[in-house]
Amino acid sequence: MTADLAATQHDVPIPLNERVFAYVELFQGRLREWFEAGLRRGTQYLPMISRCSARRGLPLDLAYIP
Repeated sequence: MTADLAATQHDVPIPLNERVFAYVELFQGRLREWFEAGLRRGTQYLPMISRCSARRGLPLDLAYIP
């Protein structure tokens, strides 16, 4: 998991520490179905958020926070 996170490029720096790893494990484990459902619902809004973010010079990674 550490190698995957380190190899993935992000617009916002993501610290690789125990707290981050705990959330990754949570979303890959017990909350996986809930997290996947949220990502599926969000895909309809992602193109609009991407365009708005790009116009304002905001990092795309912020689109996944809501």
